[in-house]
Amino acid sequence: MEEHDAAVTAIGATAKTLLVTPGTWTLANDVTIPANIHLQLVPGAVISVNTTKVLTINGSFEAPAQQVFSGVGAVLFGPGLVTPIQPVWWGATANGTTDDTVAAQAALNAVPAVGGTVAFIRGTYLIGSSLAVKSHTTVIIAAVGIAVVVYATF
Repeated sequence: MEEHDAAVTAIGATAKTLLVTPGTWTLANDVTIPANIHLQLVPGAVISVNTTKVLTINGSFEAPAQQVFSGVGAVLFGPGLVTPIQPVWWGATANGTTDDTVAAQAALNAVPAVGGTVAFIRGTYLIGSSLAVKSHTTVIIAAVGIAVVVYATF
């Protein structure tokens, strides 16, 4: 992801779109996307955040309804710029058989401190343990089509 660090620096204070192309882009350092940059991930683009690293997105964000984040590091969104946050961005399958707990919790953890929305879009989400929801967080089930959240014990 060094290329993206260089792109953020080159953009400076100008309002621009940073397009993330297909492939897996690994963050080995903390990265902050400033408010003037619109971060757009195209289909097939994945940002992998290494352990203990944080990707902070303070600008607007656009991504397809598919996995765009991986790794065990954190992704945090700035206030009011992403609506709604989707667990599928962290790999939730919503197929009713795969445990989607980790992906759902990652989406809930990405909500800004001032609040935000997490939407469970079409499918059946298998949740194997309790989820922690921050205050000022709205959770939408069935934002598009029909969604079911199933709590299961493993």
